[in-house]
This record gives sequence, C-alpha cells and structure tokens, in this order.
Amino acid sequence: MQCPRCGSKSFTIRTGKAASGAKRFTCNNCDKYFNENTGMGLNNKHDGRDKQTTRQYEENGNDARVTQVTNHQIKTLDEMIKVCEIDTTIWIVDRWICNKWEVGMRVGKDGVRVQPLWQVKVWLKRDVEKVKLDDIKSRIISEIKKHSLTVPKLKIKEYKKPCLFVVDIPDLHLDKLAWGKETGKNWDTKISSAAFLKTVDDLISKSSVYDVERILFVVGNDLFNADNTDNTTTHGTKQIVDGRWKKAFPLARKLMIKAIDRFALIAPVDVLVVTGNHDEQRTFYLGDALECWYHNNANVNVDNTPKKRKYYDYGNTLIGYTHGKDEKVDRLPMILANEAKDKFAKTDHHEWHLGDKHHKKDIKFTPTEEVDGIIIRFLSSLTALDEWHYSKGYLAKQAGQGFIYDKRDGWICQFNSYLN
Repeated sequence: MQCPRCGSKSFTIRTGKAASGAKRFTCNNCDKYFNENTGMGLNNKHDGRDKQTTRQYEENGNDARVTQVTNHQIKTLDEMIKVCEIDTTIWIVDRWICNKWEVGMRVGKDGVRVQPLWQVKVWLKRDVEKVKLDDIKSRIISEIKKHSLTVPKLKIKEYKKPCLFVVDIPDLHLDKLAWGKETGKNWDTKISSAAFLKTVDDLISKSSVYDVERILFVVGNDLFNADNTDNTTTHGTKQIVDGRWKKAFPLARKLMIKAIDRFALIAPVDVLVVTGNHDEQRTFYLGDALECWYHNNANVNVDNTPKKRKYYDYGNTLIGYTHGKDEKVDRLPMILANEAKDKFAKTDHHEWHLGDKHHKKDIKFTPTEEVDGIIIRFLSSLTALDEWHYSKGYLAKQAGQGFIYDKRDGWICQFNSYLN
C-alpha cells in the first residue's frame, strides 16, 4: 500500500476506522490522511439482491465525505446510513443530498431496460464528544477490573446469641449548602463527609458489645440533595448545592465504599439501596456502581432492585424500608402484609423504617386482621438545616442510628450517634 497523493510507502496506522469501516493511515511524507479505499475511485459492490453500488470516500481529520451511486432506492436518513455504511458510533451526519436519474441498459440483441439510479452525497463530522465518553468509560472499566479481585467469604465464628446490626443514616444530603449565619450551622460536602464517617465509626463502636453475625446498611434515602444537572430534586424543586454534580457523585461513591469496607471487617454486609424524593436517579446509579464494585466480593451483597419499597428479613423479624414521602402512614401495615406475604407469614416481629420526616418518633399500630403490632420508625437525619427548612421551623437533632435485632426475639435496642 502507498499514499494515493504522493506515492510514499511510509505511513502510520491511525486509531479508529473510517465511516466505511476501512483502516485509517497518516502519510509520513505529506502528512495527509487516507484509508484503504482512498483513491480507489468507484468500486462496484453487490449485496446478493443485484443492487449495484459505487462508492467514493474521503476523510480529512474530523471531517469525511461519502459519494455513493446505487440502484437501491433511498428516501430516509436511516436508509442512507445503511446503504452508505455509515458508522454512527463514530460519525454524525452533518448534511446529505440524494439525486435520481435513469439510464438505459441493453437487454439481449434488441431489448432495452430503463434502470433508475440514485447518487447520494454525505458530509460527516466525527462525534468527538462520544469518543471522549467512550474513552472515559474504558478507563472506568479498567479501574474496576484492577480493583475487582475475588474476595473469599469471611469465616464468622458461631455465636450463642447471634444478632443483626442495622445501620440507618438517612437524609444525609451530602451536597447541600447551608450557611451557619443564616441557619445556625454550616453544611457542605466536606462537613457532611466527615460527619458521615464519624457517625459510622461511632455506631460500630457502640455495636461492638453484641455478637454481630450480619450487618444491614441502608444507602440512599436522599443521600444527595439534587438529582440532575439543573440542581433540582427528582420532581423539579430547585436546590442550593455545594459544587458540581460531577464532584458529588464520585465523593458519595467513595464514602459508601469506605463505610461498607469498615462493616465488612466485622461481618457480611447486606446493602439495601432505597431511593429518596430528592435523588431517585442518582441513588439508582450509585447502587449500580456499588454492585459493580462488589460483584466479586462474597461478603457484600447489594440490593439495587428498582422498587421504591424494600423488605429485609432476619430470623423472626421483617423490616420494610421506604423513604416515606408518598405512602400514607396508616396504609403501611397493609402494604407490608401484601407486598411481602411470604416473609410476613414466617415472621412475628414487623417494622417499617422511614426517612424524609426529619424528626424521630415511634408509632405503634393497633392490631388488625393482618398484623399484630407493627412498629413504624421515623428515622433521624444527619444533615443540617438549609434556609427553607429553618424558616419552616423543622428543628431536630442531627443523628444517625443503629439497631440490634435478635434472631428469635427481634428488636433488642437502638443507639443514636449525635453530632455536637
């Protein structure tokens, strides 16, 4: 092979392929771009249906042009892309035109057949942003593969009274921005990150007197303050946030990994991902990232199923989780009994754990036909007040909480970790 412009046989192979799928080269003599088809003129091709095509392709940097003559009728952009073999993962169609004419063809000695032909000219632009995203994706996958070592299952000793340790730190609002002179306390990503890890360590310390054989760690429940690039909640309410979402998301991922890794040193960890009303999309993406991170770790199980309400059973206890914004409290017992029928029938102790209310209280429901004492727990929030919540008078102590459950007797105790 040689350069079609200067004839030099010295050239360098470039990354990627031309729109036609041909390999691309750079001439070391004249610095011009070309590919395997450049300079070959119009090449006849047949597709098995006797639809003849001729093609010419030129490429220069991030621009390319395809000229195609075919007897395949072209009416739409999709038909043109198919006939011209445009690789849409690399190229964007800038513009295109299609002309039609007819030619006479001799058939036998005296016969003539009229053949319609179409000429298509296509101008292409390289999808530079997509190429960049693909490169970022490749680097992320490479990073995950490097970390994704197979972790063997922990050997947990048998306890006489084994128990479950539940860690609830809802409504963190990691990327919220609050000004202390306006609301009483400052809050930003740096403060919230430190507060979260301090709470995790404190709850672990308080649980150390119990024989923990398994840990339930709930992720989400308005972990983020905003859900999109416009810095609004899932339903469009504008929020004041600290920094860019591209800063908050990886920070949240790293925080959750730090917490899970600390829990996994004690016992196997079940991670339950529960979306909130502020961050429904980002929480789901975070759960997916955690699933990828721990998919080879036998000590960590991530439940990122898309349902908003999740159910977790341990021994004789069943706990329902939801953020709490949409469901009416007096309907929760029936929801638990109907949506988790099998688990409900096998257990005697039933609870709901809710976030969203930003204050803590316990409500005990009177028995019904389906339940016999279901406890609804409104969980405390670790976040500081923003200006809106302060002005409405939503005052509460900042806290995360841990619970201990016995396999047979259910709830044993609750301990809180307060921020000073």
